[in-house]
Amino acid sequence: MALTPQQQNFVSELMNLGEVVLQQRATAQNLVSRWNLNSLSGSMSDGDVALIFPHLTTTEIASAVTALQEVLVALGDDVTGQATNLIKLKG
Repeated sequence: MALTPQQQNFVSELMNLGEVVLQQRATAQNLVSRWNLNSLSGSMSDGDVALIFPHLTTTEIASAVTALQEVLVALGDDVTGQATNLIKLKG
C-alpha cells in the first residue's frame, strides 16, 4: 500500500527538519564554544548589552547559552546520541 499524500508530506517535512536540526547543531556547538573560549560571560556587562540590545541582560544571554548546551546534550553525538535518529533519515 502506498503512502497517502499527507503521509508523504509528513515524512518529507520530518526529513527536512532533521537535516536543519543537524546543521543548526553545528552552529550551536560553535556558539557555545565561542562563549566558553572567549569567556564572554565575564566580559559583558548589562550596561554594555543594553546599549545594543535593550531587552536583554547578561543573565538572559547566559541562560540562552545554557539552553543551547542542554539541547546539544539531548541530541548527543553522531554515534550514540539522538542525533543518530536524525542521521538515519538522510538515508
